[in-house]
Amino acid sequence: MPSNVIVTLSDSNYIDQARQLFSSIYFNSGWTGDYLLLAHDLTADEKKWFTDRGIYVRDVHTLRTKNFAWLPGTVLDKFYLFDEWMRRWDQVLYIDADTTVEASLAPLIGLKGIWASPDFHDRKLRGQFIEPRRSGTEREKKKALDRLYGSFDVNAVSFNSGVILYETAALPDDPFNRSIELYNDLEPIVLHDQSILNLLLYGKWSSLPLAYNNYFLYKRVPWSMRFEKYGGIINHYVLDKVWNTKNQDYYPRWKCLLERADMIDLERRPVAQKELTDHQVMKISHVLSTSTPFRDSLCVKVHRSVNSIDRSIGRIGMRLNEVSPGLYRMIRR
Repeated sequence: MPSNVIVTLSDSNYIDQARQLFSSIYFNSGWTGDYLLLAHDLTADEKKWFTDRGIYVRDVHTLRTKNFAWLPGTVLDKFYLFDEWMRRWDQVLYIDADTTVEASLAPLIGLKGIWASPDFHDRKLRGQFIEPRRSGTEREKKKALDRLYGSFDVNAVSFNSGVILYETAALPDDPFNRSIELYNDLEPIVLHDQSILNLLLYGKWSSLPLAYNNYFLYKRVPWSMRFEKYGGIINHYVLDKVWNTKNQDYYPRWKCLLERADMIDLERRPVAQKELTDHQVMKISHVLSTSTPFRDSLCVKVHRSVNSIDRSIGRIGMRLNEVSPGLYRMIRR
C-alpha cells in the first residue's frame, strides 16, 4: 500500500505554530498517514513534545553559506524535502506552519505527480527573483539575471511553496543537490526558497485548487467596500500572522487548536470534521482565484487598519463595543 507523510518545518521560534498545525491536521483532516517535523536546530526537550505524540522528527540545519538580513536561517530547509531520506514515503504533503487545516485532506491522497497552487495573482516566475529594476548595476546580479532569463521562461506562472504535494517518484533527478546548485548559481537574485523550488519543479507541477492554499483570507464584496473572511481547506496566514494580530476572525480558532495540541494521539485518530465535495472545492477555489491585485491590496490595507483599532485608540474602541456592538462589528469587518 502506498505510504504518505504530512510535513512541516519549525525552528525554536515556530514551535507553537507547528503544534497548532499538527493539531488542526489531527482533529480536522482525518489524515491517516505519517506526521513529520523538519526540526531546525531544536533542543532535545523541544523535539520531545512531538516524538511523545508519535510525530517523526528529522533534524535539519542551515544550508545557506551567506547571510542576508531578510532571510531567516530556515530559508533553504525545504530543500530537505527532496533528498534521498524522504524516499521512504511514496507521497509527501508539505504545509507551512503558518496555516490551519480545516477539513479533510483525503482527496489529495494518491494524486499522481507534483501539485502546488499558483502564487498570488498568478505571479510570473520573474517575480520570484530580484527584478532588474531593483538590481542596480551590480555585475553579479546582472549575470545571474542573464542566466535565469536564458534558461527559463520567466513569464511562466509560478507557484506558492506554502503547500506542496508530490510523489517522490515524480521528482527530477537528484533534486536535493540540484536545488543547492541552483541556489549557488543564482544567489545574488534569490528572494527565498520559493525562488529555487520554482526552478527545481519548473514545467513539472500541476495546479492545486486554491482551497488547499487559501492565502486570500479576506475577499472584497464586489462593488462594495465591505470585506468578508473566506475560509478554505487550508488557511494560510501569509500576511496576517494571527498569533501576532489576535485577529478575531481567525485567532480564536487558531488558539483553540493550539490548546488542544497536547491531546494528539496518533494511535487514536478522529475522523475528518468536514468533507468537501469536488464541486465545493472548485467553488471555493473559483471565488479565491477571481481576484485582482488592486482589490486585494485595498483589502489588506483596510484589514490592517481595522485590526489596529483597539491598539490605536485604546479604550475608545472598547467603549464603542460596549455602547454599540453592531457598529463596532461593522467597523471591524
